[in-house]
Amino acid sequence: MSSIGSTPPVGSDTADSTTQAAKARRNPHTKTRTGCKTCKRRKIKCDEHRPSCRNCVRRGVVCQFSLDPGAQPSSLQDPPGTEPPLNLVDLELLHNFTTSTYATLSSDFAIRELWRTDIIRYASRHEYVMRTILALSALHLAHYRPEQKSDYLAHAYAHHRAATHTAVALMKSADGAENCEALWVFSILTMYFALGSPRTKDTSLLMGESSFPDWIFLLNGVRKLHYKLQSNNYSGMLSPILALGARRWELSHDSKFMESDKLDNLESLISSSVTDPSLRHVYLEAIRELRGQLGLALSSECQSMEIMDAFVWQFIVAEGFMPLLRAHTQEAVAIFAYFCVVINKLEGNWWLQGWSGFLMARVWESLDMDHRGWVRWPIEEIGWVPPSAVVSWRTEISSSKMDISNSTAAVVPPAFDFQLYRYTPSLPAAAVSVAVFAVLTAAHTWKLIRARAYYFTIFTLGGLFQTIGYCGRIWSHYDKTAIGGFVMQAILILVAPALYAASIYMILGRLIRSLHAEHLSLIPVNWVTKIFVCGDVVSFTLQAGGGGVQAAGTLELYEAGEKIIIAGLWVQICIFGFFVVTSILFNYRVLNSPTEISKHQSISWKRHLYVLYITSAIILIRSIFRVVEYLQGNRGYLISHEIFLYIFDTVLMAAVMIVFLVWYVGDLEDARPSGDHETLCSNSRDAFELQDKAGKKLFGGTRGTRVLAR
Repeated sequence: MSSIGSTPPVGSDTADSTTQAAKARRNPHTKTRTGCKTCKRRKIKCDEHRPSCRNCVRRGVVCQFSLDPGAQPSSLQDPPGTEPPLNLVDLELLHNFTTSTYATLSSDFAIRELWRTDIIRYASRHEYVMRTILALSALHLAHYRPEQKSDYLAHAYAHHRAATHTAVALMKSADGAENCEALWVFSILTMYFALGSPRTKDTSLLMGESSFPDWIFLLNGVRKLHYKLQSNNYSGMLSPILALGARRWELSHDSKFMESDKLDNLESLISSSVTDPSLRHVYLEAIRELRGQLGLALSSECQSMEIMDAFVWQFIVAEGFMPLLRAHTQEAVAIFAYFCVVINKLEGNWWLQGWSGFLMARVWESLDMDHRGWVRWPIEEIGWVPPSAVVSWRTEISSSKMDISNSTAAVVPPAFDFQLYRYTPSLPAAAVSVAVFAVLTAAHTWKLIRARAYYFTIFTLGGLFQTIGYCGRIWSHYDKTAIGGFVMQAILILVAPALYAASIYMILGRLIRSLHAEHLSLIPVNWVTKIFVCGDVVSFTLQAGGGGVQAAGTLELYEAGEKIIIAGLWVQICIFGFFVVTSILFNYRVLNSPTEISKHQSISWKRHLYVLYITSAIILIRSIFRVVEYLQGNRGYLISHEIFLYIFDTVLMAAVMIVFLVWYVGDLEDARPSGDHETLCSNSRDAFELQDKAGKKLFGGTRGTRVLAR
């Protein structure tokens, strides 16, 4: 038994030799678990290049090296190569923040120390706060190391994207002092980050829907967090920063700073031009708060400004004033121009360099010609040069200044200056117009269906155009630089009367047929509607096309579109004039040679003609106004004052719809007559011609025709 148990199995030597040969032929392979986390998540091979692998550098993301989570801690006897990896880039960023960046965030030494120690210690418990600190430090290095700028910017944006993703989720349910503290630090650092980022129009962090950067409006969120902390009697880590802000605000309200007269002219202009009491209060309160900040910035007694002064004013006026600035009201933009002087005094800080000129350019773009004169002093104070070589300053305070401006304009012709609006479209007027035209359009739709007067379909469509057009003016009230709102109101309000005219032309043709008075028409009845409607289509096409060309915004296309619109309006006036002549002549002939149907009162043909006369005259007046408006150009008096649009267009077109609603023309027969009716009309025309000849032969002239008709 023992011999059997100790005997090796048959073929075991062969098997062992085969296994050993296979092991000898296997290629050596050393697995590694020290690749970066990013490559592991992407499931790609990491080259383990330190401090950042080439894959992460190429993609512009943060490269993080760490041990595999399942790996056991190394002992002192472990061979080289298994030590924990270091993210040297993040260490460099943290070192830079604690040795350099922190000192640029405040002029107060106690606040600097708070950023360097307490907040860094606090950020170690909140990853998204630490990432924001590293992002700001990376921007700081990118500013002073241009040869490595792209690498540092990639790290900065990657860290801030990750931090924002976490912070946004927490902001939806921010409660408790701990969360509010962390979010407050994140928000303040994000403001510095936005200010320090490169200023390009394609940078989504900087540029929102408004013409002004989003950092200007970020303080509204900080303000809410501040109030949450105050409501809990906060006395934590951030107390020194909050106390400094309160001290700076009190200092700016010292009487010697509040006596600054730089804002007096602006205050007078706003007090006299703004009629809404609530808006005027918001503007004057913003000026009052800014007066102290501006006096402090210009004071020779104040040796150095505190960096926080750049934010105190925005913090105070965030709730009432900032929404008006986002809406680009002319008064709010003019007030903000004076704040640019405060920014200019703080541009020694790397994250504020160039901001005053950048913001002043946005102010200049947002203001119309009448309001650019309001910001002359801040422009001169910061040394910013407007883009136009010839600037005609306008003031409404000194007549002598106006005389100088006029004499300058007489010597040097002003350059072309295109503005979508030279005023802020009135919200109440536009809202009332939308309501009025919506009600009138709905009423006409109901009348059309009830009377089956389908020739009023185009007329009703014109009312819909008016309603949508004035919705565009509501849009423009909130953003008067938006092309969409301008094009919507400009084209739809302009061409709506052409649709009214089309229905008016069709009414005349149907009225002639209903009276069996084709022989009395100046134009063959089969051509009446065709001629006038075709002319109306030409007018409509020219006006709509011209409006579309104008929307391109260039000088050449604007002038070309202006000429096209004027041509379309002249076509409309000529067609309407010919239509009125045709209608009057038909009316005269029917009165002198009435048909059998016209003698009976089954059709109120006289009333229908009077309605056509009234509405045609109204549309003619409106068209003449539009011609004069466009002949004056983009800087003309009519187009620069909104009231004329509502008097000569809105009110008149609403009157046309009301007239047709009160005296509805819905009892006319179809435009396509039967064969018997055509025969009767032909006989009537022949009889009228024989009667006319006989009357002239017996009595001479038109008097003979009248006698025989009797």
